[in-house]
Amino acid sequence: MPQKAFTFISFITLIFMTSCGKPKEDYSSYESASKYIRATYSADVMKPSEKNIHKVEYYASSPEKWLLVFFNSNKSKGYIYKGVTAEMWKTWNASSSKDRWYTSNLKGNRTYFFTPHN
Repeated sequence: MPQKAFTFISFITLIFMTSCGKPKEDYSSYESASKYIRATYSADVMKPSEKNIHKVEYYASSPEKWLLVFFNSNKSKGYIYKGVTAEMWKTWNASSSKDRWYTSNLKGNRTYFFTPHN
Protein backbone atom coordinates (compact mmCIF):
# COMPACT_ATOMS: atom_id res chain seq x y z
CA MET A 1 0.00 0.00 0.00
CA PRO A 2 1.49 3.39 -0.91
CA GLN A 3 2.59 5.58 2.01
CA LYS A 4 0.01 8.34 1.30
CA ALA A 5 -2.89 5.90 1.33
CA PHE A 6 -1.66 4.32 4.57
CA THR A 7 -1.29 7.75 6.22
CA PHE A 8 -4.77 8.78 5.07
CA ILE A 9 -6.36 5.57 6.41
CA SER A 10 -4.53 5.98 9.72
CA PHE A 11 -5.75 9.57 9.98
CA ILE A 12 -9.39 8.59 9.26
CA THR A 13 -9.18 5.76 11.80
CA LEU A 14 -7.84 8.15 14.43
CA ILE A 15 -10.63 10.69 13.74
CA PHE A 16 -13.26 7.95 13.92
CA MET A 17 -11.92 6.52 17.18
CA THR A 18 -11.73 9.87 18.94
CA SER A 19 -15.11 11.14 17.77
CA CYS A 20 -17.12 7.97 18.41
CA GLY A 21 -15.75 7.05 21.81
CA LYS A 22 -16.78 8.10 25.25
CA PRO A 23 -17.88 11.69 25.86
CA LYS A 24 -15.39 14.36 26.81
CA GLU A 25 -14.79 14.88 30.54
CA ASP A 26 -17.37 17.52 31.41
CA TYR A 27 -18.62 18.47 34.86
CA SER A 28 -20.23 21.77 33.84
CA SER A 29 -23.79 20.51 34.45
CA TYR A 30 -25.53 17.60 36.13
CA GLU A 31 -26.52 16.20 32.73
CA SER A 32 -23.02 16.32 31.24
CA ALA A 33 -21.41 14.95 34.42
CA SER A 34 -23.89 12.08 34.56
CA LYS A 35 -23.31 11.28 30.88
CA TYR A 36 -19.53 11.29 31.33
CA ILE A 37 -19.59 9.17 34.51
CA ARG A 38 -21.93 6.58 33.03
CA ALA A 39 -19.91 6.29 29.80
CA THR A 40 -16.51 6.14 31.49
CA TYR A 41 -16.92 3.86 34.51
CA SER A 42 -18.83 0.68 35.26
CA ALA A 43 -21.39 0.69 38.04
CA ASP A 44 -22.65 -1.57 40.76
CA VAL A 45 -26.41 -1.16 40.56
CA MET A 46 -28.97 -1.44 43.32
CA LYS A 47 -32.68 -1.52 42.43
CA PRO A 48 -34.50 -1.50 45.74
CA SER A 49 -38.24 -2.01 46.10
CA GLU A 50 -38.74 1.24 47.95
CA LYS A 51 -41.30 4.02 47.97
CA ASN A 52 -38.86 6.76 46.96
CA ILE A 53 -35.69 5.26 45.47
CA HIS A 54 -35.87 3.78 41.99
CA LYS A 55 -32.23 2.87 41.34
CA VAL A 56 -28.73 3.60 42.65
CA GLU A 57 -25.50 3.36 40.66
CA TYR A 58 -22.16 3.25 42.49
CA TYR A 59 -18.96 3.80 40.51
CA ALA A 60 -16.32 2.27 42.78
CA SER A 61 -13.68 2.26 40.02
CA SER A 62 -13.84 6.03 39.59
CA PRO A 63 -11.29 8.12 41.51
CA GLU A 64 -14.13 10.31 42.81
CA LYS A 65 -16.27 7.34 43.94
CA TRP A 66 -19.38 8.62 42.15
CA LEU A 67 -22.90 7.68 43.23
CA LEU A 68 -26.04 8.39 41.17
CA VAL A 69 -29.40 8.11 42.93
CA PHE A 70 -32.58 7.98 40.85
CA PHE A 71 -35.94 8.53 42.52
CA ASN A 72 -39.35 7.23 41.52
CA SER A 73 -40.52 10.84 41.13
CA ASN A 74 -38.01 11.42 38.28
CA LYS A 75 -36.45 8.17 37.05
CA SER A 76 -34.42 9.79 34.27
CA LYS A 77 -32.50 12.41 36.27
CA GLY A 78 -30.29 11.20 39.07
CA TYR A 79 -28.76 13.07 41.95
CA ILE A 80 -24.96 12.94 41.86
CA TYR A 81 -22.80 12.39 44.92
CA LYS A 82 -19.02 11.99 45.15
CA GLY A 83 -16.64 10.56 47.70
CA VAL A 84 -18.97 7.76 48.75
CA THR A 85 -16.85 5.02 50.29
CA ALA A 86 -17.14 1.31 49.57
CA GLU A 87 -18.05 0.80 53.23
CA MET A 88 -21.01 3.20 52.89
CA TRP A 89 -22.13 1.36 49.76
CA LYS A 90 -21.97 -2.01 51.54
CA THR A 91 -23.85 -0.65 54.55
CA TRP A 92 -26.55 0.82 52.33
CA ASN A 93 -26.95 -2.44 50.42
CA ALA A 94 -27.27 -4.36 53.68
CA SER A 95 -29.79 -1.97 55.24
CA SER A 96 -33.39 -3.11 55.64
CA SER A 97 -34.75 0.24 54.44
CA LYS A 98 -32.89 1.93 51.58
CA ASP A 99 -35.08 5.05 51.89
CA ARG A 100 -34.32 5.42 55.60
CA TRP A 101 -30.58 4.85 55.06
CA TYR A 102 -30.51 7.51 52.33
CA THR A 103 -32.38 10.03 54.52
CA SER A 104 -30.05 9.42 57.47
CA ASN A 105 -26.73 9.35 55.62
CA LEU A 106 -26.85 11.23 52.30
CA LYS A 107 -29.88 13.48 52.02
CA GLY A 108 -28.75 17.02 52.80
CA ASN A 109 -25.20 15.92 53.66
CA ARG A 110 -23.04 18.49 51.87
CA THR A 111 -19.93 16.35 52.35
CA TYR A 112 -20.98 14.28 49.34
CA PHE A 113 -22.71 16.89 47.16
CA PHE A 114 -21.60 17.27 43.57
CA THR A 115 -21.43 20.86 42.34
CA PRO A 116 -21.12 21.48 38.59
CA HIS A 117 -17.89 23.22 37.58
CA ASN A 118 -15.73 23.83 34.52
